[in-house]
Amino acid sequence: MSRIPLLALVGLALLSGCVRRMPEPTPQDIPRLERAVEARPGDVQALTRLGIAYFKAGDHPTAQTILDRALTTGQAPGAAYLYKGLVSEELEDWAGARQAYASYVERGEYGPLKEEIQDRLTLMVRRELRARARETLAREEEIAQRDPRPGTVAVFPFRLTGESEELEPLQVALADMMTTDLALSGGLTVLERTRVRALLEEMALQEAGLTAPETGARAGRLLQAQHVVQGALTPLPDRVLRFDTDVLATRERESRGEASAQDQLSRIFDVEKEAVFQILDILAVDLTPAERQAINENRSENLLAFLAYGRGLMAMDRGDYDQARQFFGESLDADPAFGPALEGRTEAEALQDAALTSTDQVASRAMPELAALTSLPLPVEPPGSLAELATATSSLLWSMTHEVVPSPSILLVNPGGILSDVLADVQHRDPLQEAIGLEGVTIPEIGIIRITIPRPGGEN
Repeated sequence: MSRIPLLALVGLALLSGCVRRMPEPTPQDIPRLERAVEARPGDVQALTRLGIAYFKAGDHPTAQTILDRALTTGQAPGAAYLYKGLVSEELEDWAGARQAYASYVERGEYGPLKEEIQDRLTLMVRRELRARARETLAREEEIAQRDPRPGTVAVFPFRLTGESEELEPLQVALADMMTTDLALSGGLTVLERTRVRALLEEMALQEAGLTAPETGARAGRLLQAQHVVQGALTPLPDRVLRFDTDVLATRERESRGEASAQDQLSRIFDVEKEAVFQILDILAVDLTPAERQAINENRSENLLAFLAYGRGLMAMDRGDYDQARQFFGESLDADPAFGPALEGRTEAEALQDAALTSTDQVASRAMPELAALTSLPLPVEPPGSLAELATATSSLLWSMTHEVVPSPSILLVNPGGILSDVLADVQHRDPLQEAIGLEGVTIPEIGIIRITIPRPGGEN
């Protein structure tokens, strides 16, 4: 089909009140979209476009309500989930944003945007954890009455006694390694480090409070952990490090047992493994040979790599994702085989990209996803003059120039007659609009309308 007949058909479609490929919804479309939704309340396409228009108008509560209606149909397109996530972010509903984005990654059409949203999910999880920690503290009295979940363990950062800037990263790095080691046993449910850290930060605990039994019991109850592992690192002369840990039963508020180990700093991983095996004995967890081997293999081959990894974790905790990425990179430079550092760098890069990108910036890249929306008939107000009709048609055709290269001029032809300036005498109804309960009109007799469309670059 040549370009001129194609555009002619598009122009005639506009005159009959139906467009096959609707442009991106804007706030100006809200009145017409509202009428379309009123006429067909279950039209998922109309609901999605209306929700998007409200998002762009900055009315996020209304956008959320409309998009929820689209999602409850069970047939919503990927764009509905995408914009539900963006709206939820604006409303600081981090759990809702996470759920919507996860659904978009599964259902969306546009690959590059799905990859971007996959990274954004990482940021939503962290924000959700902080929100849940605040909610937990607000309901502390209620939660404290619940029994902890059996077999659940939380590992707190270890407190470094004395002043040693060099060893500070060990406080979080060793807690992270111990969290992984205890989880490798298979006999425990170990809470993720980020969840534990979120609660401790909301409790505004200082380092000195991390080893106090009462503080540990309180935080453990809020986390619904049966046991808390907490302790201290003590540098000794001749580069020796002592590692003391305590296994606290949160419900009873008493110690189940203590574990201690010490050795040269260069043998820090052996010291940590010795403490882990003692803790597992205290908790009466039997290890298989494979589990014991997996715990022993969870280590770096380089102390400097481990210290850089700890600095990366500390930077992540304070929200400095760019610096975290650099520290994890330094860790990999020292030990390219250290898996946790590679995972940390990947996560830091995702968090940095997501934190620097606004919801409006994400929406600006969503047009390919919106193109997946099918045709949507909208009520068109009968124009009062030929000039209004030509202006409307020209605007539509110009909006499509990125898809169809325009010729210098387009002819819209209906050999049946000549269009008058005033359309008051038109008597034919548009069956497409009648189908959705609206009184629309068609134009049975159209002569020749010449519309000049500028070419890209300013030429006509």
